[in-house]
Amino acid sequence: MLFRSFRKPNNSLEHREQFNAALSLKDKSSQLTGTPTKTGYTGENMNLATITVLGVSSASSVTANGGSATFTYDGTNKVLSITGLSVSLSQSFTVSWS
Repeated sequence: MLFRSFRKPNNSLEHREQFNAALSLKDKSSQLTGTPTKTGYTGENMNLATITVLGVSSASSVTANGGSATFTYDGTNKVLSITGLSVSLSQSFTVSWS
């Protein structure tokens, strides 16, 4: 999975910097683990704020890196949305639900 973020530097209307990060994602039953495989910059951190997981049978609690996480679960469409995160793409992370 590749994430891209664009930032326009101050005082420039034409130049944009592009930052890339590649993650290896593993999906176990009720768990998603991300491991960085490549980062394309050394500047400020890129963070995940929201993760959406499709095909989730049920979810009544969610943790991100061991701490409780804010989430909504749509049982009709089987969609789990985890919000309010600040997960760095330069570090491994684990999200679990039950």
